[in-house]
Amino acid sequence: MLEKIIITRHGFRSNWANTAWSPSPTGIDADPSLSAHGTAQSLQLADHLCTTGGHGPIDKIYSSPFYRCVQTIAYTARASHQQIHIENGIGEWYGVVSHRTASHPSPATVSHLQRLFPPLSSHCKLIHEGYQAQCVPSTRGESMADIHARAKHAIDLIIADAEAAGCKTILLCTHAATNIALGRALCGDATRTIPTPCASVAVYLRKEAYVPGRLGGWQVERLGDCSFLEDGAERDWDF
Repeated sequence: MLEKIIITRHGFRSNWANTAWSPSPTGIDADPSLSAHGTAQSLQLADHLCTTGGHGPIDKIYSSPFYRCVQTIAYTARASHQQIHIENGIGEWYGVVSHRTASHPSPATVSHLQRLFPPLSSHCKLIHEGYQAQCVPSTRGESMADIHARAKHAIDLIIADAEAAGCKTILLCTHAATNIALGRALCGDATRTIPTPCASVAVYLRKEAYVPGRLGGWQVERLGDCSFLEDGAERDWDF
């Protein structure tokens, strides 16, 4: 039975450190890599999750398909010898586009990401190729109500997938808005403040039997934990 859900946000983005335009590793607009500082945060996160934090074994890792999230969680995946399952349902939140022909860019595909990240070993890719994303956001964008509904739907499907695999602890790497919406869905409070600094850790523990489609059922163990990061909390966000 799934007992623990750990959620983190990607590390410090390269375009925050250098506002001059630079190409994305994926070639997709608005898909930057981490800065050197963000990479350092990711290494500190991996050490915390796999060694010093007392979280126990991580049974499955899910990540937003955006490069900065995969890059952030790749260090933890390698340290824990776990593949990354790409889940569009925990991807970035974009506001609704106003023009009828406009759309937001789609993130990289699994096959594209596999080419950008070295394998775990000679016979195991870092990015799991058999996992199918449970939920795909509209490229037309989402309202605040939409992102909350999407996060609830995505976490329901992720929990069901993890339960079917016999997982006890799972790890998700996502973005600020999605992190907040996921936390609100898990604790059953649609207005709760969910701190979400870069590379911070939130932990939710099961408090009652899982009922698909129902808000809540999880208790907060910690939110926005940055105690393991050398520079503490940075770039918190809220809505």
